[in-house]
Amino acid sequence: MNRADTNSGSQAVRVRRTARLLRRGVLGGIAVLLVVTFAALLNPRGANRSVAAIIEIHEEGVPHAAALVLAVLLCGLLTVGLIRLLRMLRRIESGELFSPLVKAFTLFALLSAVVSTLGPPAIHLISLLGRNGGRELTLGADSSDIWLLLFTGLLFLIARLLDEAIRIVDDHQQII
Repeated sequence: MNRADTNSGSQAVRVRRTARLLRRGVLGGIAVLLVVTFAALLNPRGANRSVAAIIEIHEEGVPHAAALVLAVLLCGLLTVGLIRLLRMLRRIESGELFSPLVKAFTLFALLSAVVSTLGPPAIHLISLLGRNGGRELTLGADSSDIWLLLFTGLLFLIARLLDEAIRIVDDHQQII
């Protein structure tokens, strides 16, 4: 066995170990996400201050019930995305380094970023249209919203490129 084979083998072991550690972290993250969302649902409008979970929507005029619906939607999107990530990491642990599940994870991450950024203004707009009074809507996005959308969009693009690369490699292997 030459030195390149030894380095390649040890690199594969490190990648698998890292995937295992990340998978455990993602499992913990899913648990925390579900517990916090569930606790916030049980604590309407922060009535019980002993419950530390508070869902905060940074948009004036969003009704509390709508904010909770938005939070549950975000929790669902993030949970599904993280479950896809778990499946991908499990495949990496078993030796499959390039998985098409990357695209599924990044799609749900992008969807949750879009919902978290555009959800509150959309709810505010719907509530304004339902009123017979003033119809003034102020929209704003801070730099963190824009960076989040750009980052998740870039991840989704990279995942699509990897998916295409996997397809091309498979096509070439079938030819040979």
